Amino acid sequence: MNFKIFKTSPRLVFLNNNKVYKFFKSGLECREEIRTISKLPLFQEYDEATKYKIKFIKILEKNENFYVMELLKGNCININNSLEDFHLAGIWLKYFHKLTYDKKNKKVFSFGDFVPNHLFIDHKHKEIAALDPGHTFGTINIIEKDIAAFIVGLIQTKNFKIFKLYKVIKIFLKGYGINKIDYYILNKCIKLEILRKLNQTISLGDRFNRYIIAYYFLIFTSLKYFLIKKKLKEG
Repeated sequence: MNFKIFKTSPRLVFLNNNKVYKFFKSGLECREEIRTISKLPLFQEYDEATKYKIKFIKILEKNENFYVMELLKGNCININNSLEDFHLAGIWLKYFHKLTYDKKNKKVFSFGDFVPNHLFIDHKHKEIAALDPGHTFGTINIIEKDIAAFIVGLIQTKNFKIFKLYKVIKIFLKGYGINKIDYYILNKCIKLEILRKLNQTISLGDRFNRYIIAYYFLIFTSLKYFLIKKKLKEG
């Protein structure tokens, strides 16, 4: 038997016997997430250029207050991954958006919380898979919203290697397709995402140190973004 707690807040997620359990505060919240995920068309693509399979995590069991997912192989993305991994991350999001892309309005079925640690890459079996969508998963939104979530997820880390951050963001955008992105809108989405993360951190508790942590990340995330944003248009 193997048991491991991945996180306790805002929802309990743990591993048991090679299955991942995600618990909710109410049956309604659980049903809503399952219902939203089920709206997504069958998502399993194959990228001919990289030879990687691109997919979304499978729900194995549905219950009143929790559901059970398959255990993903490989490792989630972080700032120390190779540039190739960030290129693959961009490719994953490109295929995800491609399923529902509306050319006229340039809107898509949104992932909602597309951050690096929600994406697993298994180089041995050549698979890229995502899990744990956000509460806005399934809403129709602009492509830059999911792109901004990933970029802020990277910038918000404690790493202050600006050149490395720029390189991984640049390769991520290339994987997605830089010609599809409106950088004026992306800039606005990134600023909004930084503020959203601030409010999210504060909402996790009412202790004074929660505010200190939240504003610490706000200051350094904003500073790092200021240092790299001028380079984002440089293809």
